[in-house]
Amino acid sequence: MRHAVLTESCRYACVSVLSLCVFLGACPVGVTDEYAFAETPMSSEWRAFAAERSGAECVWDGPVGRTTAGSLKIEVAEDAPTVGWPHWRHTRIPVETLELWQVTAFVKTDNVRDGHGAYIGLVCPAPGADGDSEADRLAQADSSPVTGTKGWTMVSEKILVPPRATQINVLLLLHGRGTAWFDDVTIERISAGPGPVPQEITAFLRIDQIIERDLWGFGFEDDPFFYNDENRQRGVDAGAIELHVKRIKALCPGWVRCFVWWEAVNPSRDLETVDLSGDNGRSLLRTLGTYQHLDVPVVFCGVEWGWPPEQVPFAPNNVARGGRFFAKLVRELRDKHGLTCVKYLTITNEPDLHWEKRIGAFDTFVTAHRCLAQALRDEDLAEGVKLMGADVTVQPDFFDKAVAQTDPYCAAWSRHKYMKESQAALFCNVVRSAVTSTKENDQDECSEPVLFAEFGFHWPGTTDQTHTGIREYGYGLLTAMAACDMLDGGAAGGAIWCLCRQMYPGFNFMDYGLWEYADAEWKVRPVALAYSLFTRFVRPGDDSVQLVLDPDHAFVRGAAVARDGVPVGMFLVNLSESDVRVRFDGIPKGSRWNVFHYRPDRPLKSEDVLLLPSGSLVPPLELDLAARAVIALVRFAE
Repeated sequence: MRHAVLTESCRYACVSVLSLCVFLGACPVGVTDEYAFAETPMSSEWRAFAAERSGAECVWDGPVGRTTAGSLKIEVAEDAPTVGWPHWRHTRIPVETLELWQVTAFVKTDNVRDGHGAYIGLVCPAPGADGDSEADRLAQADSSPVTGTKGWTMVSEKILVPPRATQINVLLLLHGRGTAWFDDVTIERISAGPGPVPQEITAFLRIDQIIERDLWGFGFEDDPFFYNDENRQRGVDAGAIELHVKRIKALCPGWVRCFVWWEAVNPSRDLETVDLSGDNGRSLLRTLGTYQHLDVPVVFCGVEWGWPPEQVPFAPNNVARGGRFFAKLVRELRDKHGLTCVKYLTITNEPDLHWEKRIGAFDTFVTAHRCLAQALRDEDLAEGVKLMGADVTVQPDFFDKAVAQTDPYCAAWSRHKYMKESQAALFCNVVRSAVTSTKENDQDECSEPVLFAEFGFHWPGTTDQTHTGIREYGYGLLTAMAACDMLDGGAAGGAIWCLCRQMYPGFNFMDYGLWEYADAEWKVRPVALAYSLFTRFVRPGDDSVQLVLDPDHAFVRGAAVARDGVPVGMFLVNLSESDVRVRFDGIPKGSRWNVFHYRPDRPLKSEDVLLLPSGSLVPPLELDLAARAVIALVRFAE
């Protein structure tokens, strides 16, 4: 599904032509408020909050400003006893359901550290509440933070207004010690709500309009702890392992992501000795053995849990040794264990959250890629093992910078995204932003594929150990939406976090995943059924092609894939509460299509983790897309 793009005459220059204001199907409606803070702000508009509780000072700073004198300042002393969330707050912004709003500001920082940083927070409080507690927030969105000492830096964030919300609170926050100034704040309603869903839509298949070639397809993260002693003691017996492997095989993943915990492969921490004899090392070998047998490519991603900064493999004093050790590990897996399934290496997980705070300057991040690329050449692995770069989760500017500076060493790019359930409809904007970044920042003429190496959704109160929404039907609906957005937005595929609920070393249970644990008899969650439509029917080497919906609507998503120039799969997701009649155009005559339904108003016909077809159709294709439902049409092999 392709969406129309903005023309240059549209006012808001900070929004890319692939942004969500386009997705919502309406032109920008203009700036609501602009604040340059040339004088002390009126207390009725901007008020300081939480300063006393965090030992902070929130003042108007007359001499300091970006373009003119004056800004809002937050300062937290070095000896402040706690790090809280002192902020300036604007609460006089009335909104309506499903409007899209954006707030932009410029931030200057001086030695901001020991916390998240300086950033914009947007909150839609529940009616009658102030939004200070998570329970009182209908929606929340935070911009990328600014840390350290930096000149005036633009930060921006959008929020989609959920049902029942009547206002937005804009917060200018400092979480950490140091000083931050905020200036030139713009508050803008980007678009009105999308309006009612049409009763009928035509889906035009454009097989000649290729979005992305040579897809990777869809898979999951399967971190290598399922077979260790901690899990064995909790019920991972021979029967559980047999079921586990059977389900992996049935899902038919296009690729898999897997953590490499340095402690499990180098317990001596000498960055010389590969030692897989320990409990987690053996579990890693067994995990990889499954994917070797199934011929599924694996992306290795290093994690440093428990290692002090000076010892991690790519710390400034270890950067070359870290590269050599990573390559040596892959060589040993191949030569001693016959495991050739590891095809890509990622240096570290989510570096935007920790690298510059804990490991070293960004230059060290670039050097780490160069050293690892050289080490792969030295081990004669460079033809069969490539680097997957970035792996960024919340800071798009880190991703942009990484693409620009590590491009010579990387053959693919990864992004992560976990979205609040109330903001899930904006997932497509994240996809298009990442794909656009690689095209704009790549140093060569042909940008490498973009993969979403982790993705998922948060319900209110969600933690890694307790996910309040993952067992609900709606989690599967949003996961299918995300998969459609990846295909339609130009990504090469995705890997859901994660395969199943299990015990992580020292982290307790990770409550994400496609099925339960032994204490719940390995019960399949609804998300597994919805996601299996994409792991099974989007295969490596397929091309994503355009499926144009007319009329276009924000809450009806579509995507299609072709194989060797022949359409083989079409996917539709209806996020709305209304049924839609869909007619298809451009379908090859004589083709026959299996129809799979994921919908809430009928029992899900399934065999363990797989949905079963509910029927078949031949052109002309026409069917009902139920409210809050997914349909996959999969072509019979001829």
